[in-house]
Amino acid sequence: YRCADCGIQVSPNRIKTFMYCEYFCKYFCRCCHVSNKSYIPAYIIRNLDFRTTFEVSKKAKNFLEKIFNEPLITLESLNPQLFQDQSNVFSRIKKLRFKLNNSRSYINSCRFAKDLKDRVYNEFDDFIINDQHVYSIQTLFKIKKSTLFYDILKDSVNSIVIHIKTCELCSQQGYICGFCNKNDLLYPFELEKVEKCPNCLACYHRACFRSPENCPRCLRKRNRVKSNASNSGSFNINNSAFNNQN
Repeated sequence: YRCADCGIQVSPNRIKTFMYCEYFCKYFCRCCHVSNKSYIPAYIIRNLDFRTTFEVSKKAKNFLEKIFNEPLITLESLNPQLFQDQSNVFSRIKKLRFKLNNSRSYINSCRFAKDLKDRVYNEFDDFIINDQHVYSIQTLFKIKKSTLFYDILKDSVNSIVIHIKTCELCSQQGYICGFCNKNDLLYPFELEKVEKCPNCLACYHRACFRSPENCPRCLRKRNRVKSNASNSGSFNINNSAFNNQN
């Protein structure tokens, strides 16, 4: 038998001196395993088991400490059941992160939102703002520990939405629905009533939008491409005829 880390070999009658690592699920010698305690990522992701009392090897302990703050976990793809109940805290955080991700461009470019931008970026890790889906282990611990993370996130998103809708610069960057043309400014973070075209990212009323194939903005783009191609073809024909005459 060999230690899973240093490779030291022992006889079968000495195997009881080896220690089992809950993370690697392998046996280690007493030099490589000193009964350090830690969390197990799979238990957190699958079972929301946040215990930190699992015995792990030195190698596992160092690795788990390194990844603690890293945005490595696409939680919804690994455990979609957490997001099926809309009242669940993870479902509510998902909606808030969608709004935050789709409103950040407004405060990033607005000269009147400097204080608000600084507050938001000081409050959250960049991946919380810039990505809707990834989590770090540290973030999951914060969510599990109390409602503070959710409450701060909700307050920040509400402040951003209020700023955008009342700011003389940001409020002018809304969309008019290209289907009904109602005088109702739409913003990409309005999850409840807005549908974004996946191709051109234009915003429409959810009740008006049918499919990307019928998107007015995409149709205009396609028509311009066809018109330009047609005009280019006509120019080439006329140019060729002129050269033949010469």
